[in-house]
Amino acid sequence: MSELVAVGIGGFLGAVMRYVVSQWIKLNFGGKFPFVSLVVNVTGCFLAGAFLTLFSKKLDIPDITKTIIMVGFLGAFTTFSTFGVETISYFKSGKYLLAFNNIILNLLLSLGAIEFGARIVK
Repeated sequence: MSELVAVGIGGFLGAVMRYVVSQWIKLNFGGKFPFVSLVVNVTGCFLAGAFLTLFSKKLDIPDITKTIIMVGFLGAFTTFSTFGVETISYFKSGKYLLAFNNIILNLLLSLGAIEFGARIVK
């Protein structure tokens, strides 16, 4: 199986799971607070940490399985998990300035880009 197909399969499953989770949350908690994003982001980060730890053990897990899960499934379920993994990696390797810059730049630039995109289209 090619990596592209693996990412596609994982991405399909991750996108479907995000939709299912979002519908369940909206049905049970309404829309007064963005619980969908919060639950998906926290769950995705939890899964990323769990899978990375599992993959780091000397288990015989094929690389294609790792690609399906980490890039495909979690990439479609939430990109916030990638942000979390990268940031924690910087912290663990003592690159604190990179970690804090990653946090600040992702938040400020992403929020700014939303506003900029909205103004451009207006």
